[in-house]
Amino acid sequence: MYLDHWGLEERPFQNAYNPAYLYRWDGHEEVISRLRYNLDGERGFVLITGPTGCGKTFLCRTFAEAAAGKGARVCLIANPIDDPDEIFHQIRAGLGVDGTVTSRADLIRSIEETAANSYRNRQQTIVIIDDAHLLSHRSIHRELRQLLNLEEQGCRLISLVLAGQDVLEDSVDESPEIAQRIAIRARAEALPAAKVGEYIKHRLAVAGLARSPFKKNALDEIARVTGGVPRTINDLCDVALFSGWGQKKKEIGKKDIDEAVGDIISVDRKRNAG
Repeated sequence: MYLDHWGLEERPFQNAYNPAYLYRWDGHEEVISRLRYNLDGERGFVLITGPTGCGKTFLCRTFAEAAAGKGARVCLIANPIDDPDEIFHQIRAGLGVDGTVTSRADLIRSIEETAANSYRNRQQTIVIIDDAHLLSHRSIHRELRQLLNLEEQGCRLISLVLAGQDVLEDSVDESPEIAQRIAIRARAEALPAAKVGEYIKHRLAVAGLARSPFKKNALDEIARVTGGVPRTINDLCDVALFSGWGQKKKEIGKKDIDEAVGDIISVDRKRNAG
């Protein structure tokens, strides 16, 4: 595509998870530090909320890798199934539990035994559910509460991390039995306008380009139209680089960004119409 034209080794603005592209800024560092505090202090229940596209999935995966690197047994569920039994099957599979179960009681017992064995071996068990806003109130209030109830010798067997859109916090807070168990709350925010240029420069550098082709007025426009949402920044920059390659440009200015915005809106409208 446009890689050779811009001198890139790979596409810098893909939304797929790649730890090399993690851009560290105060907002995300705060979330990561709270997650690490949970890991080190075995605090139990963490809630991460924030608008769509602000890096919650990236943060969950980064924490999952860090926890696994410290020896924890980690289950990361990216697409939770809102069904009383299926969510436990997902957790069981994510923890690497083999064999079949024939009843709901056996299903839960197998998770408990796995977590208990890990506890006896001084190994933490962490369940991370991304996009947890897709779960119904019942699943959060009843099913997941069972995970928080699993204990041995007064110690909690499973640390639970729920991440999702803002509606998740409202759902959790509707149940006092769940809300009062939250040890840590964290919020993933959009990038401040002043950080957008640094974010873009970082991703370009990781992809092999030291000098950014985005002019100052282009960066200002990107910050304005995206509101600092990383996923939207990535989409817009990718389209702008592609269009710039097609027009054989060497720099990208505000006008190019405005045209890229129009292209994205046009594609979205066609998708929605279909």
